[in-house]
Amino acid sequence: TLREERRQSKAAPTTKRERVLEQLKARSLAVCESSKFMTFMTVLTLYALFGDDAKLCLADSTADDAFVVAAIMCIVFFGVEIVLQCFAYAWYFRGFYFWVDLASTLSILTEIPAVMAEVAILVGGSGGESAEMLKAGKAGRVGTKATKIIRIVRLVRMVRVVKLYRMTGDVDEV
Repeated sequence: TLREERRQSKAAPTTKRERVLEQLKARSLAVCESSKFMTFMTVLTLYALFGDDAKLCLADSTADDAFVVAAIMCIVFFGVEIVLQCFAYAWYFRGFYFWVDLASTLSILTEIPAVMAEVAILVGGSGGESAEMLKAGKAGRVGTKATKIIRIVRLVRMVRVVKLYRMTGDVDEV
C-alpha cells in the first residue's frame, strides 16, 4: 500500500548524503556502545578527576609537562566522544548530558598552566607597583573561590562517570 511505501522510503536512505549519515550514525553508535571504548573513557574520566591531585602528591615539577600533555589528550578524547555521541544518539545534542560533558571537558583547561596564566592576565589586568598590595589581597580571595570552583568541577566530572556507568546498563534509573 501507499502507506507502507512511504514508511519504507523514510526508513531507507535515498540520497548518498543520507546513506553516509546513516553509516556514520551506525559506526558512531557501535563505537560509543563498545565496552572497550566505555572502559577507556571511564579510565580517562578517573584520570581527569584525580590526575591533578596525583601530580601534586606524587610528582615533582619536572613532570608538569607530561601532565599538561595528558590533560590535552583528555580534552581531545572527550571532544571526540562528544562528537561521536552527537551522531550516535539523537537525544544527546543540546541535552543535559551534552552540556555536562562539554562543561567538564572545558574544565580540564584549568589544569593547563599556560591557559591559567592567560586567564590570570585577563582577570588581574596590569597595574603598577602601587597595586601590588591589592593584588596580594585578591590572590587570597581568588584562591578560596578557586577551591570552591574546583569542587563544583569535580562534581560535574563525576556526573560523567555516573553517565558512563548507566550507559553500560549495569544499574537501573536513579
